[in-house]
Amino acid sequence: MDHATDIELIELVAGRLTADRQAAVAAHLAACPECARRRDAIRATWDALGDWQVAPGRDLAPAILAAAQAPAWRERAKPFLRVAASVLIAIGVGHAAGRWAWPALQGQSRPEPVAAEEQEAAQSLSLGVLEQVSPTGIPEALLGADELTDEEAT
Repeated sequence: MDHATDIELIELVAGRLTADRQAAVAAHLAACPECARRRDAIRATWDALGDWQVAPGRDLAPAILAAAQAPAWRERAKPFLRVAASVLIAIGVGHAAGRWAWPALQGQSRPEPVAAEEQEAAQSLSLGVLEQVSPTGIPEALLGADELTDEEAT
């Protein structure tokens, strides 16, 4: 027989092995001092735990049931959850409306600069590319403006 497992030794000490299994383990323990030593250590632990007396405290079941039935945090959170839901709905509606209206807005022409000085200032700063793109395309236009040739820059 192989060495007895810890589970077998615990069940032996607890008296939960069947008669034929108990006889096989007892025969092995008579021939194996290592397993006999492990059984003695388990028996000492089992006896120490059996002597341990735990005094029951107050009954916590009523307090736990009362706390589970009256979730006060949910009542306090309701106004905040309503505000958060309203904000999310407003953002969603605004986003959907913007996506719906964006194609119509792209077809509109942009107003020309009011004064000739503003137009000259924009050209001197190479900002003319900004007049040709939508507000969402400004970063791409600025990155493209860096690639101007020397002739275009002057």
